[in-house]
Amino acid sequence: MGQSSSRMFAYSIQSMVFSPPAEIGYLSTEAVFVETRDHKRIACMLLSPGHAEQAGVKKDMILYSHGNAEDMGSARDFANWMSNELDCHVLLYDYVNYGRSDKGLMSEAAMYSTITAVYEYCSTDLADVYQDLFIMGRSLGTTASVYLASTLCKLPGRPYKGLILQSPIASGFRVLCPAQAYVPAPVSSMLDRVFCPVAEEIQNVNRPVFIIHGYEDRVVNIANAYCVAANVSPASVWPPLYVSAGHNDIETRHPRLMISQLEQFMHYCKTGTLKRE
Repeated sequence: MGQSSSRMFAYSIQSMVFSPPAEIGYLSTEAVFVETRDHKRIACMLLSPGHAEQAGVKKDMILYSHGNAEDMGSARDFANWMSNELDCHVLLYDYVNYGRSDKGLMSEAAMYSTITAVYEYCSTDLADVYQDLFIMGRSLGTTASVYLASTLCKLPGRPYKGLILQSPIASGFRVLCPAQAYVPAPVSSMLDRVFCPVAEEIQNVNRPVFIIHGYEDRVVNIANAYCVAANVSPASVWPPLYVSAGHNDIETRHPRLMISQLEQFMHYCKTGTLKRE
């Protein structure tokens, strides 16, 4: 028998969704390469705080999945900003066919195998570098981040502390079909599961979840964030940060607010208490 209609639909929209930048924003010598289980070489980059007064002291780590039409080069300024402001490491990586990672068919499955390989590298080779791990994704990258967070929740122990989603998508369907509000609920629910099922997968996450989104986002409508937030388990809910901003300027329009909220969230995930201002 042939592929199911849902598989065919997912395959057909993948070429419309994934858009690597035309020019690579960094050199091969700036990257470390890890390998997926299907033998794809994935480019990674570890960024650390610029000050060195605590050399040798373990710091927290954010495993960051960037958005579409980005690579580690274009995401580096934002990651460096977070690293310095939050005094933590940030581990960047590029998906298959992005940056200097291996070429190949980029797909939802490829995103999952890529972030799995990066996490394995982080939890083994970098285990002596960081204290606690946080998972963060932006826009399309929330697909990989939620998948990893959901998968790790099934493992014993606490392999990560919290999940941060910036400008999240609820599903590929909800991004590609702005008129989905008019689609009957049973059909909408079915299509949500076809491609990048973030809103569905988030239900399996049992760590705190912090959602950040801009009201003026014209790339990923804030309705996506509302949908994701509505599916977070009650025990994992953290107050979301919704601000007057678009898709790519939250940190430039609200830098202090964003950092203070991230600090508060990370402190809570580590201690179970709120940080005193």
